[in-house]
Amino acid sequence: MSTNRNMDASFFRLSRLTREDSMPTIITHKNAATVIAKSGNHHASVIISVMTLDLTKQRFGRLVASSMIKRLCAGRRRIHWECICDCGQRRIILTDKLRSGHTRSCGCLAKDTAKRTFLIHGHAANYRATPEYKAWQMAKSRCHNPADARFPLYGGRGIKMCDRWRSSFVAFFEDMGRRPSLKHSIDRKDNDGDYAPENCRWATAKEQANNKRCNVRITVKGKQYTLKQFAEANGVNYGRLHNLVRYQGLSPTLAVAKIQG
Repeated sequence: MSTNRNMDASFFRLSRLTREDSMPTIITHKNAATVIAKSGNHHASVIISVMTLDLTKQRFGRLVASSMIKRLCAGRRRIHWECICDCGQRRIILTDKLRSGHTRSCGCLAKDTAKRTFLIHGHAANYRATPEYKAWQMAKSRCHNPADARFPLYGGRGIKMCDRWRSSFVAFFEDMGRRPSLKHSIDRKDNDGDYAPENCRWATAKEQANNKRCNVRITVKGKQYTLKQFAEANGVNYGRLHNLVRYQGLSPTLAVAKIQG
């Protein structure tokens, strides 16, 4: 009987000899090494034929089965196969994992998939995404992923990423380019606007601090400042200026004059 027959488990043939009927009954049994059958007062003679699936030279993804190996697995002797991967590595894989598609390579497939994921527009080093890629990924998440901790401050306020950027990191990078330095990160010019080419820039922490929604904004001689910028322009302490303007009601110019004495 050929061992190449397509079967999922060992195959057992039981020939039950009785006074009335000598026709064999076919049963299957996955785990037992021996089958003993009795019917009433009549003994049964058992003929067991164990058939093992031959996977030799069969391909499973990047793996080709080479030779069968019997190993103990969880206290039971299980059939494994030594496989040769397309990359040249050899691995011993359980039959079930080969046939189910669970294992399709020596491990190189997962690495190559990760590499393709992050090597977008050349933006990866040692399988780690670059700052530009992370900026795009994190901005998209806080706008469109309700599970993101910062979603209430972005997507929850109606802020979103434009369709061109949301569907393509390449498009994002074409519009934004590389960040100028390690001190720069993505910033929206209008804090109530979307992540889109016309509303985004690479900015330093200081530039972003001057662009917060909570900043006190003033206009002096037709020019707009944040209160912090105005304090720096006049060489006065921001904390004192903020207190005089915000809590004592002085105009910025009078407050500066008072501080300068």
